[in-house]
Amino acid sequence: MREKEGIISVKKKKGGLSVRNLGVWLLLILGSLGLTSDVAQLYSRAFEFAETGKKDFAFMHFNELQRDYPTSGYREKALFAVGEYYFLISGFQDAEKTFRSFLDEYPNSKQRLYALAYLFNMAQRNNKGDVARELEKQIVDVHRVSFVFRETKEIAYRSPLRQNYRTDIYIDHIEFYVEGKLFAKVSY
Repeated sequence: MREKEGIISVKKKKGGLSVRNLGVWLLLILGSLGLTSDVAQLYSRAFEFAETGKKDFAFMHFNELQRDYPTSGYREKALFAVGEYYFLISGFQDAEKTFRSFLDEYPNSKQRLYALAYLFNMAQRNNKGDVARELEKQIVDVHRVSFVFRETKEIAYRSPLRQNYRTDIYIDHIEFYVEGKLFAKVSY
C-alpha cells in the first residue's frame, strides 16, 4: 500500500482478497444472518400454531423446518414434532421412520425417552415382539440409575407440538402418559 497526494491505493496481490470477492463474502454472511432470522420465524410460527391447537399448520411449518434447514438448531424439536404429528394422524410408518431418524441424529436428546416410547407403542400395535423387547431394554437403560434413594420418579415434558407428557418410573416398571392418558407401560 502506498500513499500519493492524499490518495491511498491498494495493490492487488495474486490470490488476495479483491473487492468483488469481499462483496461476495459480505452477501453470504448477511444472507446467512437473514436465514437465521427466517428459521427462527418459521419455528415461532410453528410453535404459535401448536399453541393454539392448529396442529396441521404447526406440522407444515415444523416439517418445512426439519426438511429445508437440516443444520438449524431447531431441527431436533421440529423432527420430534413431525414424528408426533404422524403418530396422531395414524401415519405410523412415517412416524416410525421419523422417530428412528430422530434417535439416530439426537441420541442424547431429552426427548429420547418419548421417541422410544412411541416406537415401543407402534411395535406393540404391529405385534413385533422382538422389536418391542429391544425397545423395552433401551427405555429401561435410559433411567436405570434413577433409583439409588427413591422408589419412584416422575418426569414431565411439554413437546414442541404442545402435548403434555408424563413419565412415572417405578422400581419394576415405567408408565408413559400423553395428555393424561396411559400411552405405554414397560415392565422390567
